[in-house]
Amino acid sequence: MAGMFWQLTAKNTQGRLIYNDQVIDYIELEQKISDVQHILPIERELIALVANSSLNFIVYYLALLRTQHVVLLVDPSLSDTEKHALYDHYQVNAIITEQTIQPFSLCKHQLAIELSVLLSTSGSTGSPKLVKLSKANLTANCASICEFLPIKSSDVAMTFLPLSYSFGLSILHSHLARGATIVIQNESPMSARFWQQFQKFKVNSFYGVPFSFQLLIRLGLEKLPLQKIRYMAQAGGKLLDKQWQALAQYTQANNVEFYTMYGQTEATARIAYLPAEHFVENINVIGLAIPNTSLHLIDEEEREITALNTSGELCMVGDNVFGGYATISTELSSFSQNLPLKTGDIAQRLENGFYQIVGRSKRICKLAGKRINLDEIQSWISTELALEIICTGCEDSFIAYVSEQTNVDIKKLLADKLKCHSRLISVVHLKAIPRLSNGKVDYHALN
Repeated sequence: MAGMFWQLTAKNTQGRLIYNDQVIDYIELEQKISDVQHILPIERELIALVANSSLNFIVYYLALLRTQHVVLLVDPSLSDTEKHALYDHYQVNAIITEQTIQPFSLCKHQLAIELSVLLSTSGSTGSPKLVKLSKANLTANCASICEFLPIKSSDVAMTFLPLSYSFGLSILHSHLARGATIVIQNESPMSARFWQQFQKFKVNSFYGVPFSFQLLIRLGLEKLPLQKIRYMAQAGGKLLDKQWQALAQYTQANNVEFYTMYGQTEATARIAYLPAEHFVENINVIGLAIPNTSLHLIDEEEREITALNTSGELCMVGDNVFGGYATISTELSSFSQNLPLKTGDIAQRLENGFYQIVGRSKRICKLAGKRINLDEIQSWISTELALEIICTGCEDSFIAYVSEQTNVDIKKLLADKLKCHSRLISVVHLKAIPRLSNGKVDYHALN
């Protein structure tokens, strides 16, 4: 099946994996994986794998999948203390960092037959709360992505998003499935080396989160060496209106396709996508369900909403939906899909059949007894002032964080919009908005 990326069935004689000075083809990759399989534990175990952006990571990751071990992917940006706390919390049997296999615990885990990969939810770096994924989840999501994105075996993609993050990992999966060339590195688009490698290896696609595209726009899209780009793809949050417009203008002028995507770790990465031909005229629309899945909306009493332009919680049904959370090691013994997946996002279905996110059910605060949708206000004021403002809040407290200069009285603007006293609103000026390694806003650090 197309989504079984770990079997490397889509071999391509031109496909390469490139890491620093190492360049190997898929036949050599196959041999490296086979060699590693022979040194892994024979009995099925819980193994923590540090997800460095390296060739060794890919080899060990694929070898672990083939040998049926359960892989806990660890963000390399975590401190040693945070990593050890995670290892200890789950009593992992071994830790793999690059080519070093370190025994850790002799615990005999009861591991669900379906369980294959454990990922931290994107908003909880260092948290012991994990998403349980199966090979069926990985296969289904990878196959769907390969169906709607125009990935070819002749393509060259470059990694820079964390491979411990479901979006970054899914880019790796889909390109392995196609037998494409993958340049493995973790430099930021702000780095000169990033663009040197981009040009050297003739990269022809660009994947990023909203912050990645914010950087491209800041650097100047027309000034960057993007001449060989066939398409761009974005996930991991919502583009600001001004970013969407800048990208629409650029992609139209340069005959580049742009795919916006929406997803969650609980769905093994992707849930919906907006076809490239609809990008320009559908600002802030997430589009359609990815192939082989379905979307629907429910009201507060969990009744399905069929009316158009009516808000409800977005739900998904598909083989990519995860098998539950784990917060302690004993929860690794079970794997159960709870369908439909309730995303926690509030959406509407438009006249053209596309879905649009209008808020998040859990991003709510109350000011003087009035429920405030933080995402809605954050989107409104960021658009109003044409700069990024991050909003948080709780009972009778609303906080706006800003890192750019403006002469506008943000507090008054918000008080007028929210129809509340300005004493309930605080404006905090920061040197920079804190972000997680995947580029998303680190709300935990703000709070």
